[in-house]
Amino acid sequence: MAKVFAPIMDCLPTNAQRHWDNDLLDLLENFEQGDEYTYTTRVSVPEEEQATMKAKLQEQEGTEDLIKFFEENSWDVSFIVDCW
Repeated sequence: MAKVFAPIMDCLPTNAQRHWDNDLLDLLENFEQGDEYTYTTRVSVPEEEQATMKAKLQEQEGTEDLIKFFEENSWDVSFIVDCW
């Protein structure tokens, strides 16, 4: 199974309201296939644990941009994770 993730960036005004009809959800269910799914996850690191998390990430190659992104967003970011 492959897995990719992308941060959820808030692009709606805080007063935006959307109401999705359940009929739409029923229609979307027709496109679900096997083990393919998408979910959301949140990474929220308390201030006292941020240095430890940063050190763990720095042990991996290619995490510089991710660390910078977390720091720019106070270590509180939600992600969409797509699996197939």
